Amino acid sequence: MASPNLVNVTAKYGKTTVETVGSSNKVLAANPAISGKLIRVFSLYLSNTHETDTGYITVYLYRSNSTVKLANKLEVAPRDTVVFITEQAPIYLEEGDSIVCQSTQTVVFNAVSSYDVIG
Repeated sequence: MASPNLVNVTAKYGKTTVETVGSSNKVLAANPAISGKLIRVFSLYLSNTHETDTGYITVYLYRSNSTVKLANKLEVAPRDTVVFITEQAPIYLEEGDSIVCQSTQTVVFNAVSSYDVIG
């Protein structure tokens, strides 16, 4: 599919997801393969919920048959939050793309992402 025309958008819906991220992959935002839409991810907060242990989290962009690490074992102090994606540096998910997170330890993260579904 060609990228949607962002000037003549017919619909734009805002969404926020809240996920608990452990040692298994957790999808935060996904654009189905035949959606005909574009997803603009404009915020991602990663919060280490552990009281004493530093956590490490990896953020992936899945695109077609490839995986790109946007962050590899990002270190987050106990009870701290990292703003990973911002309005000033959004990520666009084309059809078939997704953003996935995974913690590398027993430390559990909360992940909050906000995005627009455009199309």
